[in-house]
Amino acid sequence: MSPKDNREIKRFLEIADRLYKAGYLRGKEGNLSCRLESGNVLISPTSVCKGELSAEHLVEVDLNGQKITGELPPSSDVRLHLFIYNSRPDISACLHAHPVYATTFSVLGVKEAITVLPETDIVLGSIAYLDYTPPETKEVPKELRELLKTSDVFILKRHGALTIGASLEEAFYRMETLERCAQVAFLSNLYSKTCSSDRSIHPPD
Repeated sequence: MSPKDNREIKRFLEIADRLYKAGYLRGKEGNLSCRLESGNVLISPTSVCKGELSAEHLVEVDLNGQKITGELPPSSDVRLHLFIYNSRPDISACLHAHPVYATTFSVLGVKEAITVLPETDIVLGSIAYLDYTPPETKEVPKELRELLKTSDVFILKRHGALTIGASLEEAFYRMETLERCAQVAFLSNLYSKTCSSDRSIHPPD
């Protein structure tokens, strides 16, 4: 790997650690990847805690999914990541995580409910919603091809969230902003319902 790729590995491990420490991932769930200078893709392995990743755990594959380096199998979502990289040359990072509030909306299936803050439009743009596909499926959701033309942030039905970006940092900040917007939207909705059922509680002027 080139010196630039080695820097990318360090950044990869830092972002994985931030995802875990932020509570966006627990146990061995979730996955992340980035495009290397060679054009290949560095991706997290399956069944390894993202808060405990080391460089030896990481897997390098080409854009067809052929393993280049790594002892462990790549994430079971590798096909989804590769589909995105092959569809969007401008994208160099993908993060799939299960932040609590965004994942709650993915279970509720309430579309457009997260768009309550200006940051939604400024940082996230259009949030796309993808129908459920079982983990490890070989099929990438057909609607993803069209949604990738207008969105960088996705709610995966009953499966958490996916953010993409030109860098790992950009994808992480989108995940972070998505979760904050989802949290505010959820709590605001809960407060609104509480106010409507209890006339003794009033929102501030």
